[in-house]
Amino acid sequence: DQQNRISKEKNTTFIGQTFRVLIEADSKRSAEDWRGRNDANIVCIFPKNGVAKPGDYVNVFIERSTQASLIGKIL
Repeated sequence: DQQNRISKEKNTTFIGQTFRVLIEADSKRSAEDWRGRNDANIVCIFPKNGVAKPGDYVNVFIERSTQASLIGKIL
């Protein structure tokens, strides 16, 4: 629907940017990934690096997006 299209278009504009993200918990889809939120309260999904933990802030480079989240990697 229109809301999903608008959300996906908005999230696409963040690809290639780096955000400071607060790690919240494991990703809902994979225990190998973290889920967190950036300063704009957008959900970010990224692989665990073996060092960071929930409550930590990490810099995440955004590589792709969905209508509901940004997907990237820890720098």
